[in-house]
Amino acid sequence: MTAIAAACRQPERVVGLHFFNPAPLLPLVEIIPGLTTSAETTATSRETAAAWGNVLGMVLSATVFGFVLFVAGLKRVGPQVTSVLSTFEPLGTLMLAAVILGEKLATMQWLGAALIIGAAFVLASTGEQQVDGVGPADAPLPALSEAAGK
Repeated sequence: MTAIAAACRQPERVVGLHFFNPAPLLPLVEIIPGLTTSAETTATSRETAAAWGNVLGMVLSATVFGFVLFVAGLKRVGPQVTSVLSTFEPLGTLMLAAVILGEKLATMQWLGAALIIGAAFVLASTGEQQVDGVGPADAPLPALSEAAGK
């Protein structure tokens, strides 16, 4: 690391991180400071590596879980309601970032969250017209309709 740092303008900010494989099964990161690496850089690297576990948790809970719920919701409540509910996924990510990572949300992020919630309420309040027997789920399969006609 010292040789790599020697070629940099700020050698005190160079540190090596070695991830053991497979990373999801071995949550171990080796931090390799050079001779010129500052204690602050080493400490920050340690904190960063620890926070990546939180980021992974956020990704899994907000994105993957949100997608699974979206697909499950398609079957239960239909595509229109599921689409409206899926607009809340970015809000979940923002809230997890604020709670888990201690992120400070900027004014524009709060405004975006308010707009998403407002749009979802507007869509929900417009009312949904129920049309029975229309859509791909209700369409007969070609083989079944041919067999019924014979």
